[in-house]
Amino acid sequence: MKHQRARQSQREDRRIQRTRRLLHEALFGLLRERNYDDISVQDILDRADIGRSTFYAHYRNKDELFLGDFGRGLDAEGLRLGQEDLLEHLSDNYGLVRALLGTDGYQVTMERLRQSLLEAWGRRLSAPRADGSAPPVDAAARVAQHFLAGGVMEVITWWLRAGMPHPPATMNRVLKPLIAACLSAPGDKARAARRARG
Repeated sequence: MKHQRARQSQREDRRIQRTRRLLHEALFGLLRERNYDDISVQDILDRADIGRSTFYAHYRNKDELFLGDFGRGLDAEGLRLGQEDLLEHLSDNYGLVRALLGTDGYQVTMERLRQSLLEAWGRRLSAPRADGSAPPVDAAARVAQHFLAGGVMEVITWWLRAGMPHPPATMNRVLKPLIAACLSAPGDKARAARRARG
């Protein structure tokens, strides 16, 4: 009995994987032909030869479908690998990103990335210090977190729109010390400056 259930579950998993693969292939195939904003869910369904109810059993909309595989490299978990991995991910998918520039899909992608950066840096700013004490998460820390996300997003947008004039490793080498400076205990620096003045 257990063996039959396991086989049934395995068949269902393969069907789910196949359906998702067909939907992704349909969307990315359409992206090579048209602008993201001009692609409807119906276009994707027609290309994948899949019914509407099947689509909505897996995804809420085309943005969620788009962000499936590509978006995994942009989420907070993916960002734990480091910004060079993020830049490599964008570089590896540049054809797709380039097709999205100036579309709603690009805005969806960049908003997902911005939220992920805020989350990742928020974790880093609130991580215990070397002595085990909790750092203060005050206004200076929150300002640094949002300043970084905005700045890095602007740099990434420039880099992509300019056709990636520098390789990911160079971009990482330039960004790394800037990010480190912003993340190094902003609340402690602000308090030290107030004490020095006063």
